[in-house]
Amino acid sequence: MNRRLLVLKIVLGFYVLMYTIPANAQSARVDSIIAVIKAIDVSKNIDTAQFNSVKKVLAQTKLDAASVASLEKTAERLGKNGNIYWLYSLKLTIMNSLTATDKVHAIAYGKRNLELIQKSKDPLAVNIRSAFLRGLRIPYRTSNMLDDGFMFFNEKLKEYKLKNDLAGLADCYYVLGGFYRTKGLMETALYNIKKSVSYMDTTAIDSLDSSEFPN
Repeated sequence: MNRRLLVLKIVLGFYVLMYTIPANAQSARVDSIIAVIKAIDVSKNIDTAQFNSVKKVLAQTKLDAASVASLEKTAERLGKNGNIYWLYSLKLTIMNSLTATDKVHAIAYGKRNLELIQKSKDPLAVNIRSAFLRGLRIPYRTSNMLDDGFMFFNEKLKEYKLKNDLAGLADCYYVLGGFYRTKGLMETALYNIKKSVSYMDTTAIDSLDSSEFPN
């Protein structure tokens, strides 16, 4: 059986599982996701539609620490040949999935990957970092950890000021603007959003959605 047909059969089975098994049967879904990732031929151009199908199901799957570890181990193959786009796109989806069910885990996971990508010299690293910074705003804003979020992003703000990192400053002011809005401090929120926009105007980074990053 050729690889293309094999992948097609796995994806079809993937959707059957998605709509027929209970939402709490996470292990079956995770196994299906892992099977599709393993079937992807990383030596060729990755099928974007197929990959987005994986992310769609992953975003709706409840994950625990063991599931995340298994997914990450398998996903590492996506980063082979020096292409980190697909790897971190999947990791961002994992963080977003965790945000729906375990915000503490989502924050820890996002911060860990943020540290990893900040060490990368890849040209796409700044864009990926932006996506994680902005993605982290959601579990902080929708949990009882908002004060921790203020502390974390103010520390990042100081770090990026020292480095004159304009993209990082744009992201931090953007997130802090949302935090102040959640607190009901609208004038301070607007000030931070305006600061964010002023730094966006001086960078090559477009306004990023937390679900993806441009390349």
